[in-house]
Amino acid sequence: MVRNTSRNSNLRVKRSRRRIYESVPEGTPPADTPKEESLEDQQEVLRRKIRWMQAKNIVKNHMLGAMGAGMIPFPVIDAAAVSGVQLKMLHSLSRHYDISFMENRAKAFIAVLIGGIGPSALAFGALGMLLKTLPGIGAFLGIIKMSAFSAASVYAVGMVFIQHFESGGTFLDFKPEKVNRYYVQKFQEGRKIPPGASDDDKH
Repeated sequence: MVRNTSRNSNLRVKRSRRRIYESVPEGTPPADTPKEESLEDQQEVLRRKIRWMQAKNIVKNHMLGAMGAGMIPFPVIDAAAVSGVQLKMLHSLSRHYDISFMENRAKAFIAVLIGGIGPSALAFGALGMLLKTLPGIGAFLGIIKMSAFSAASVYAVGMVFIQHFESGGTFLDFKPEKVNRYYVQKFQEGRKIPPGASDDDKH
């Protein structure tokens, strides 16, 4: 019995010493490597956030331009002006993300997105255009409605393309039918944003 106790005691001592003095196997990363990787990850997250915020500011600035275009009292001319603002915005976003701008594709994508916005929203925009043809208070109300519609539309288009560019997409692989619901969501969101407001809302 005494012999067994001594043998167990020796085993316990050997295990203890092996844990204390055992060297780190060759090839094991230094203890501070995970912290260095974590710092790089944080820097990348910060870089992406700054890039996204700058892109959002591009959209917000063009919302103001769209509101101004929507105030043009002539229905056909105002629509052309808003379309020009949207194209200019997409050109600025493509430069921001270092992506080749394709004007013809951009025009087609904008048309598809706006066309899929839903009957109620389209009716809102159409009503604004119709009211502009009326004299007096009708024209004034039409300008207000068309201005709001134009700003929300520009905001929605911009946010859709920010999401697409952030995920690594380009004009070549953009599928407007796949982002229709997101566009409608952002259109409704854009109608609630005051012009020129600072933006702390969610991505």
